[in-house]
Amino acid sequence: MMKILSSKLLKFFYGIILIPFCYTIFVVFIFVLQNIEFSNRFVIIFFGGCGTYIILHFLLYKPVRLYVIGHELMHTISALLCGAKVANVKVKKNSGSVNVNKVNTFIALSPYFVPIYSVFLIIIWGILKYVLKFEIKVEIFIFLLGMSIMFHLVLTFYAISVGQTDFNVSGWLFSLITIFIVNVIVLTSVIVILFPINKSYKEIVDKIYFETKISYIKTYDLIKNTLNYFLKAER
Repeated sequence: MMKILSSKLLKFFYGIILIPFCYTIFVVFIFVLQNIEFSNRFVIIFFGGCGTYIILHFLLYKPVRLYVIGHELMHTISALLCGAKVANVKVKKNSGSVNVNKVNTFIALSPYFVPIYSVFLIIIWGILKYVLKFEIKVEIFIFLLGMSIMFHLVLTFYAISVGQTDFNVSGWLFSLITIFIVNVIVLTSVIVILFPINKSYKEIVDKIYFETKISYIKTYDLIKNTLNYFLKAER
């Protein structure tokens, strides 16, 4: 019990340390978005897929059960990758569960930052195009990729909003910050890899370094100035 408690306290501390990096990674994401060539047809198709899913989700149908299936499947895959034994996978309309003989941060949180249907889409498209030599238009793949990523983001937000026992493993603060950081990194990476950007990889890496340094310097200054204010007030 004490070991679990100390682990959660340590991860809570890590979560606090990572708060400035959340700002950094978000600023870098905006920086990448600002430098996308939005006139490129693949960019238009990708964001068209994102927008199409949003319209379908909020106006027509919320595929929660499909998300739950993917969610529990990702728990299962991550548990197997970590050497855990899996049993009793259950999927209901709005919830699900999987029993494992051990759990860690990756097993608990992977469904929230791995867009599993996007991964399946990439694998299936790769097999059809490069192994079976089917002629599939890349536009279809890009559109479906946009839809699947937005499906993941929207329903991950929904899952978090209704409350999740998965966060008990590492604590809410560390879990939420990890999910945010990894999702932004994944989305940024997809954009940088797939689409033309008016910045080089080196410029993006330099931006990450610069913003990280600035974020932590400003955080340090804020903490120092706050402490000095209260120390002076007590005198």
